[in-house]
Amino acid sequence: MLFQLLLYCCYSFSVPTHDIRLSLCTIELNSADSTAFVNFRLFTDDLAVAIQKPLLANPKDKQYDADVVDYLIQHCKISKGEQQKEFFFFSRTANEEVFEVSFLLTSIYEFKNIEIYNSILLEQFGNQRNIIKLIHKEGKKQYILDTSNRVLSL
Repeated sequence: MLFQLLLYCCYSFSVPTHDIRLSLCTIELNSADSTAFVNFRLFTDDLAVAIQKPLLANPKDKQYDADVVDYLIQHCKISKGEQQKEFFFFSRTANEEVFEVSFLLTSIYEFKNIEIYNSILLEQFGNQRNIIKLIHKEGKKQYILDTSNRVLSL
């Protein structure tokens, strides 16, 4: 217990060691089955600051996955019209540098009348930029959201 408290205190005062503040959210539309694959890539140390606990301390602890999934769902919302889409957890991979989490969305036919809200890491880092990459059969588009613009409307 004491060791965990010391680890938490030491980590609480640590600062991520990189100057770049980016997250990448790739949304790949599969119009054939009306689904979208949503993949988030974040720096592991930045994400640990956001959820306020060290990641990878015990990779077998599934609570870390639950905390990360909850954080991402709270800070990224995708709506079509008035209906907010539900994220279905798909997978997670992580190492000391990058944390990657994937979800599946259903009933997405096209990127029209879609609103994407993304505030991931914006409260923690004033220079954070969230890249949204949309992939569909017509091609690819990229957008950048930040503290002054958290919503992408298509």
